[in-house]
Amino acid sequence: MINHYNAFISYKHAPEDNRVAEAVHKGLEWFHIPKKIRKKTGINRINRIFRDKDELPITSDLSDSIANALAESDYLIVICSTNTKESAWVPREIEYFLRNHSKRDIFTVLVNGEPYDVIPDILKYEDSVVKDEAGVEHSVRIPIEPLSCDYRMPLGKAKKTELPRLASGILGCAYDELMNRRRQHRIKQITAVFAIILAVLVGFSGYMYYSRDKIHKNYLESLKNQSKYLANESENLLEKERRITALQLALEALPKNEDDDRPVTAEAVRALTNATLAYEGDNGNNINAAWNYPMPGVISYFQLSDDGSKIAIIDELNVIGVWNTEDHNRILYIEDLESNIVGTGFLNNDLFILWNTNTIYCYSMTNGEKVWEYKVEEDTLISKNNLMVNGDYAYFGTYSGSFLKISTASGELQSSTPMHFDPDHEDFSLVESKLSPDGKKIAFRGIDGWNNYSFGVIDLTTKKVEISDYSEEMYHNIKWVDDDSFMITLTPTDMSGSMSFGTMEVFSTDHSKISRIKASDFSEIWSADFVCNGIMIESGFEKLGADKIAYFSGNVVTVYDLDTGVEIYSSNVNNSVLSVTDKDGDGNPLYITEDGGYATPALSFDSDAVYHNTYFTDELRQVEISKGVYVRQLYSHEIIYYGVHVYDEEWTKLCEDNAITGTVSEYCMDENYLAILTVDGLSPYLEVFGLGENALHLTNELSDDKSFNYKLVGIYKDTVYLGYDGVDCYELITLNIKENRMESKEFFKMTGSFEESLLLENGKFYYLYRTEDFESRFAVYDIETGDQKDYELPEDIGFINCTPAIYEEDNTVCVVGREDMFVLDLEDGNIKKAEVPEVWYDVSCFSENSADGVYAVSDSKKILLTDKDGNLKNTINCPGVKPLGMRFIHGDLLVIYNDGGLYWYSPQTGEFVKKAEASAYYNYFGNAYFDTDEENGLIYITMDELVDVVDMESGVEITRILDCLGHHKGRDIFITKTNPDDQGSRIGYYRRYSVEELIKKANDILKGAELSDDMKSRYGIGQ
Repeated sequence: MINHYNAFISYKHAPEDNRVAEAVHKGLEWFHIPKKIRKKTGINRINRIFRDKDELPITSDLSDSIANALAESDYLIVICSTNTKESAWVPREIEYFLRNHSKRDIFTVLVNGEPYDVIPDILKYEDSVVKDEAGVEHSVRIPIEPLSCDYRMPLGKAKKTELPRLASGILGCAYDELMNRRRQHRIKQITAVFAIILAVLVGFSGYMYYSRDKIHKNYLESLKNQSKYLANESENLLEKERRITALQLALEALPKNEDDDRPVTAEAVRALTNATLAYEGDNGNNINAAWNYPMPGVISYFQLSDDGSKIAIIDELNVIGVWNTEDHNRILYIEDLESNIVGTGFLNNDLFILWNTNTIYCYSMTNGEKVWEYKVEEDTLISKNNLMVNGDYAYFGTYSGSFLKISTASGELQSSTPMHFDPDHEDFSLVESKLSPDGKKIAFRGIDGWNNYSFGVIDLTTKKVEISDYSEEMYHNIKWVDDDSFMITLTPTDMSGSMSFGTMEVFSTDHSKISRIKASDFSEIWSADFVCNGIMIESGFEKLGADKIAYFSGNVVTVYDLDTGVEIYSSNVNNSVLSVTDKDGDGNPLYITEDGGYATPALSFDSDAVYHNTYFTDELRQVEISKGVYVRQLYSHEIIYYGVHVYDEEWTKLCEDNAITGTVSEYCMDENYLAILTVDGLSPYLEVFGLGENALHLTNELSDDKSFNYKLVGIYKDTVYLGYDGVDCYELITLNIKENRMESKEFFKMTGSFEESLLLENGKFYYLYRTEDFESRFAVYDIETGDQKDYELPEDIGFINCTPAIYEEDNTVCVVGREDMFVLDLEDGNIKKAEVPEVWYDVSCFSENSADGVYAVSDSKKILLTDKDGNLKNTINCPGVKPLGMRFIHGDLLVIYNDGGLYWYSPQTGEFVKKAEASAYYNYFGNAYFDTDEENGLIYITMDELVDVVDMESGVEITRILDCLGHHKGRDIFITKTNPDDQGSRIGYYRRYSVEELIKKANDILKGAELSDDMKSRYGIGQ
């Protein structure tokens, strides 16, 4: 049985249409495919064409055979004539075909009439989403022109010229190529007679090869551009905390396998690195978006089971989905409910219920199967605020004011308790009800008429109902605090409070009365005036430990003594509060706000002070906390789950004893060791870690408590060198690593020396000092031989204001004085004054190396390109920000500025080449250092404990690694510190990930979750 077709022919069963359909059918099945096309496409014949010869009745549905044929056909051929608009089946067949295909897979054949009149409207346009200058998305309709073949001519002529158009589309080759191959076939039959034709053919083939090569290059370029686009969209989604879709798009931006022509772009690698949280260490908190739960429509609300193991989500399309939050597998999905969902809830974590106005449905959370169903007779169920669970029973409030007690196991009605009101409350409608902790009473609130509000209590044992007097102000936020009392809020309804109208917000000082009510007689145990001045999105009470209770509304959280109502403290977080929680019951609350803020009281500062940080996305409308934080945004189709301790777990300790003492002050490393100067309080320590097979960790406390007087100079041949700025001399401290032995000696007198100049390069110390006669000297000290060579500096050099630059490749040193700059030749001792502009500020940065005898120096305003003779070659104006580091790489001068700008300049002309963006500390004024990885085409830029990884070819920053003590070339690792608990920082490393390893990391996170068809269509994937 054939279950796959090359094409499906759709047409109106009219005489002229039948004739063309039959001609197309036979023509394609007998179409001769040239040998090279067969070899290229793998298709030997087009012999699987579906054409239904029978006219279907207008009232029937698509038959199974036709539906299957449409689904299993590669292409759809629509015969278009003036009869097509009269067909009931052609549009249906097109719509059915588009469920699994794109409009690019549909061809049209013109029988008569003009194309615009006879081609179905659905094939004349395509919907697309574009962004305007403000970044707002709009849906636009783009005119398209389907591949059309013109059969408005004799069938013989159409067979020669138009039929190959259809064949080329089905075969997936160019029309011109197909026609040329057919011509070549004929030509080859007479090559023996017409040699000149063969020569022409060879030349033409060369041209075709050139054309194909150019087409292939254009194809690769289009793939590259698509990859960049998908990577950019991935990062936009990640910024909006849609991490799962961001991961999926990042994977789509990279090649799937070795046969995939898609190139690997730096943008795609960056997107995947960011979405996988690669290189992000454990800082003891690490709140990050870990998963997204999607729905087809805008989400109305969601809820978690009591133990946080399940999440139920309802959208505005009346679709409901339930997931297991531990493995993210979907348990239940219902999209064909006959009436709107009124409420949902979890029963003892193992069962889930949903109900409409008259029926309750219960489902197992083990397999998603329906367990029971209960139908309400002559009454109406109301919202989720009226579901109360107590052990094996659930109470449901109804519109008439009754409470139904139903068995959670069987769904059987156990009892119905009506609320019998006096004549003054006969029109009372229930809005919210809460069960007391002991399960014996229900507190409720509601409305009578338009603006009469009241609350009450029903005793489930005696059936006695007590209800309060009417109020024109609204009661809400019922919260039981013990078995005998509850909290409730009374809020004005005169529209004078803070409110929002679309994008406009109105703020005022809003007052609410909150009260603790005694359930037996409605007497006030205490009441308080609550004041806020922000938009109320959510409000409610939260018990804090055993003796405090918090109330939140608008932008304020106020905490009261539970027994007396005395205000303990109040927090204004300057944004609408959505949630207040005290999950651990220690009495210390945390607040989550509409803008994604995470706040806690800072009572050590003041009674109204708060700590505030932004962990979550903005425009939040609902927050639930349980084993992480779940949030719903305004108009969102997804619930975002933020996990705690979500980081890159592939971090490895350098050794078992990897904890360091205090904080990192300085660090350096060579091939074998990492040395760290740490500070605990004011006490300095020198710590050394082995980076090879010897996993050692040495800790030596330094004798002086002035940690800022020490400078970590470097490591050379198993020895760490440390400088100390003493009272009258500069000391050199050495640590023999293998013997763990420290020694100290006077290095030079402190007579106006510039001690920060001490540098260690390849076994030599370079430093500046002054003699007792205040003569400036530059010295080179060889560690191996103990020899020192001094160079006399000019008398007018003045105060030396920065560390000299050593250029070993040219054997020169650049020294800058108060007003002038000098170049010292270490070979012959000659020193030359360099050319500088008339307006010249203090030097802030030297290039790390030279290029063809030219080096760069900057005063933050300009960059001078100077040769070793001091001649000024070119000047580059800085873009209004300070350079942090400069290096010549592959013939260009690469400069990073303190705003993160990464600039390439030509050292020959000083002209700007290109710009990229890297990461930098805000307002950072330290130094940045470059290192290159030629094998992997990467540049590493280090600023203190920040390392940027930049693609050498494109200049794109692939990632930035925080708390990083550098990249170790020999092991190809990034050494980082983490702080997973209160026991101090620990030292370890991440391997540098290859693209393949990042892809595996992404797939491990996704656990098989695939990009939805909707998202594939939106981003043009697989089309």
